[in-house]
Amino acid sequence: MSAPDGAAQVGAGWLRIWAVWDAVEPSAGVFSKSIIDAYNAEVAAAKARGIRVLVVVHRSPPWASGVGDLSAPPADPARFGRFMGEFARAVPGVDAWEVWNEPDEPRFFLGAPRPAGYAGASRSG
Repeated sequence: MSAPDGAAQVGAGWLRIWAVWDAVEPSAGVFSKSIIDAYNAEVAAAKARGIRVLVVVHRSPPWASGVGDLSAPPADPARFGRFMGEFARAVPGVDAWEVWNEPDEPRFFLGAPRPAGYAGASRSG
């Protein structure tokens, strides 16, 4: 069963979808068309069932963080802001975007808690 089908079956009004930056933009400036298409299809399926969509975006690609740990924040918060703008334009049906997942938790945001580091990453763009 797809996530939109499951959400509709239980009467959910919202569907939370995970998006990982490293898969969407595996190389600087190169977006994965198949990944974008998959997100658009899942968003469309939810919308067709009257369900609103929240997308949680996290995980920096190594080229953006400068380290191999995917939970590392981007070295340049403005680059993340540009990515988010491009991603939002590529998947226009999304109702809300969540910047990172649990940025106070080290397994999701390397070195957490770091409120100033998260604020820099979440206010860019």
